[in-house]
Amino acid sequence: ADGLIVSTPTGSTGYNLSAGGPIIEPGLDAVVLTPICPHSLSQRPTVLPSTGKISVVVSSNTNRAYATVDGQSGHVLSAGDVVEVSRSGFPLNMFRSPKRTFFDILRAKLLWGGDPMQKNMQENMQENMQENMQKNMQENIQKNVRDTGSEDLP
Repeated sequence: ADGLIVSTPTGSTGYNLSAGGPIIEPGLDAVVLTPICPHSLSQRPTVLPSTGKISVVVSSNTNRAYATVDGQSGHVLSAGDVVEVSRSGFPLNMFRSPKRTFFDILRAKLLWGGDPMQKNMQENMQENMQENMQKNMQENIQKNVRDTGSEDLP
């Protein structure tokens, strides 16, 4: 694989999902390991309990390796370096909307149970509305310049 993603349930719907990893319900006490662009079908995402420590050892035949935490700047690693990931001793309290569940949000964002064509139609309508608004505004400015000699609309 080109890399490895170590993700919590909170991060499972971002980069991890894009790399083919599973969606993990936020209430689960788990961590997922997702290989990035695996070169073999035997390298699959794996869900583990979050109670243990994960150690990733940089291979001795690696030319370059980087550790990047949450999309921030990377840290250069050398052959034999070990990256250890474990659960923090300090829990993170997250706000959850009482009006929408985790699955309501997924349904809306991932179009579960929806028609993808409907989303395309809605996007096209929004683009057309924006284009029409811009065109109308430009026409109004031009008309105002002709009538008053100023681009400032009343």
